[in-house]
Order: sequence, then structure tokens, then C-alpha cells
Amino acid sequence: MKRCARVLCALVLVAANRAAAADPFFLFVAHQFDAPGEGEAVGHVLARYFTSRDYIGAEWRKVPEIAGRIGVAHTFAIPGSVKNARRAAGAPEIGLVMYDIEHWTATPQPEQRDPAVAIRRAAEAVRAIPGKRFGITPDGRYLGITAGKCAVGDENILRAVDFAPLDVVQLQAQRLLSDKCAGQGGAQLYTELVSANAKAARLAKPGILVAAQFSFRYTPPERMIAIIRSLGGTVDGYYLAYPANSRGIKCGYCAPENLEKVLAAFRTKQAEN
Repeated sequence: MKRCARVLCALVLVAANRAAAADPFFLFVAHQFDAPGEGEAVGHVLARYFTSRDYIGAEWRKVPEIAGRIGVAHTFAIPGSVKNARRAAGAPEIGLVMYDIEHWTATPQPEQRDPAVAIRRAAEAVRAIPGKRFGITPDGRYLGITAGKCAVGDENILRAVDFAPLDVVQLQAQRLLSDKCAGQGGAQLYTELVSANAKAARLAKPGILVAAQFSFRYTPPERMIAIIRSLGGTVDGYYLAYPANSRGIKCGYCAPENLEKVLAAFRTKQAEN
């Protein structure tokens, strides 16, 4: 009987993971595009597949089909500093503010040097405004990814972060899924890193939403789809970064049809519901 119970539990767990893989939520924000008409085409894709469970940047509320389906509570901003997190929280059209602390110019050096304190300050600024939710999206280096390499070390700022004020944590491990890292075990490293951090976040705060990031700059849609299926219910959602070409860095897989491939693998078209 005990053995049967274990088998039954295992089957239930597998079924639950498959269900979660089939219906994760997605986050999408993009406001710059490289080709004429590309932004409009992306908007049509989002309108076909995004549901009330998904999250959008405020710019997409200009699309009537999207604005009518996704409310302010699921409209988010990703400011790179405490100052801009406070400013975003004050915007009536924003419901979720995710502090995008990274090793870049948008995050002031004092905040980069003491990320735990910076996150606490950003959380206090956002939480001071009733009805606002707060999250963080630290870059890969803060999660232990070695700069310029397809490797992961022991450093991880999430070990020092207070999860109590967090509603969402979004993990930027997308560089491990680049073509450069594909032949160096990047997919396995990505899966292990995301899984370990998702488990730690949920232990620290049960009920927190965990999302993992992909980027069309680095990763073809087929690889994204395979990772979502392999992770099952490990995370709740996925951030789909769609960056315009900048500083001479080409967005290799940015195309409306690639975005549609990912979404169509896990969604039916809204017009068919």
C-alpha cells in the first residue's frame, strides 16, 4: 500500500508539473524596435495569446485588446535604481514595480556595491504606496554567473536579501542559453541555477512568484520552448526579453514570428477561446 501511495504521488506530481509547464504566465515589455511595423506586429502577437494572467509593460495598454484583458495590477515597470523605483510606484498605470538591479549605468554604483540595502530601500519606497506590489530582477552576475563566461560560481546576493517584502523574483540567467554557451552545458547550468534559486525563494517566502528570463537576443524560440518543458512547474512564469539592437549588439532572434512560436507552444489563440 505504501509503495502504491508513493507511485500515485509521483504520478500526481508529474501531472502537476506538466500542467504548470503548459500554462506559465509570461512577462513582456518592449518599446523600441528595429524594423518598420515590427512593434505593431508584436502587439498583434500579444493580443492573440496574452491572457489576464500575464504581465505587460505600460506601453502595451495602448493596444485595446490587451488593455481590456490585462489590468493595472499586471502592468509592470523595471526601473534600474531606487529613485526610479519610487517614481514608477507613483505612476497610477503601474501595479508591479520590479527593481532591475544590475551591473550597468542605470543602477548607481552605491546600490551596486550594497544590493541588499538597495533592495530594502526600493521595497520601502514601493510599499509606501498602497496597492503596489514589489519585485526584483537581479542580473546574472548577482546570481553567480561569471562575467563573460558560461560558468556559475558561488556568489549569490539572494542569500542576503530579505524576501518578506517581495511579491516576485525574476531570475536573469538568460546568457547561459546563448548560442555561445549551448555547447558548454549552458542549458543544464540554466536549469540548475533557476531551480536552486526558485526553491530557495519559496522556502524564504511561500507563495512568492518566481519567474525566469529568456532573451531573444541570445536564444532561439525552440530552445526556450524546450527549457520551459524541462523545468515543468519549477517556476511560475517567464520574462521574454525582446531588446532592440543597441551598442552594436544584434538581437539575433528578435522577430514577431519567434515570439509567436514560444507563446503558441503553451497557449491557444484568444480568438479561438
